[in-house]
Amino acid sequence: MIGQPRMAVTRTPLLLVLVCLHSSVAGAQGGLATTEPKARSSLITCLEAAADYSAVYPTDVYHSPARDVAVVFRLDDRGTVKKLRASYIAVDVGKAAPPNYAITSAELDVTGKTGGVFRYSQTGDMPLGKYRIEVTADGRPWRSAEFRVDAAVRADAVRAESLHPLTVGHVRKYDFVMEPRAGVKIGLPGIEPDAAGRLRAKVTVTAARNEDAGTHMELRRNDQLVFDEWLRWTDSGLVAAQRKVDGKIILLVPPQVLLARSPRPQIWKYQSQDRTIRQKYRMWGPLAIATPRG
Repeated sequence: MIGQPRMAVTRTPLLLVLVCLHSSVAGAQGGLATTEPKARSSLITCLEAAADYSAVYPTDVYHSPARDVAVVFRLDDRGTVKKLRASYIAVDVGKAAPPNYAITSAELDVTGKTGGVFRYSQTGDMPLGKYRIEVTADGRPWRSAEFRVDAAVRADAVRAESLHPLTVGHVRKYDFVMEPRAGVKIGLPGIEPDAAGRLRAKVTVTAARNEDAGTHMELRRNDQLVFDEWLRWTDSGLVAAQRKVDGKIILLVPPQVLLARSPRPQIWKYQSQDRTIRQKYRMWGPLAIATPRG
């Protein structure tokens, strides 16, 4: 059956696992962007919204077990729309619910906004089948998006260590974005905020050398070394044994799990023994991705 929503939101297939630090959100819920430039209106289903409300892993297929959906939107112009209302509909989920079953809905005040995100989550797994989200703008039909929940992706051949190699010389790169809440100013050395107060940088993480504590990883923002971390693979997964911040070594007791060894959707929490570090992680996947080979 459809779970009760909590209101608050081939040949050789490649497999992708996404992990991020996660702030808990549940039920039908929304977030907003205020300073994006004018763009064509859109509604995109995805795994999560980035800090600037762009879509993280846009997809219209969620693999079981799936319990939530994120939908990012962009508005044509700021100020013309006051309220958006999103309705989540189970179009065809077999015997779990009648056809075109209205699961829940949520309304968001978008006055003066250019975009944001709706989220839906439920306590149990979403049944396999077809779904649709319908959005109205000030009571008028605006956009809709269809998605489906398929069977789980098999991950028999996935070797956890391949998801984050610790080979000396290996380099990972990504775009860094930090966005403050309204009324909050943030700063990082060497990074100038943009017009919206966001901090952006190009990040490289290099496996520099092997040491007793683990593989010494060096993180650079815009080519400036800002962070050192010592990682190793254990039975629990990829763990951080210690970090160097502002010239000081911080031992992580117990070691902090950054990536679970078992590649499946899951959430875990970490708290250091001295209670100075508390974080929550969420892992998606394995996820199938299309390649030229299938």
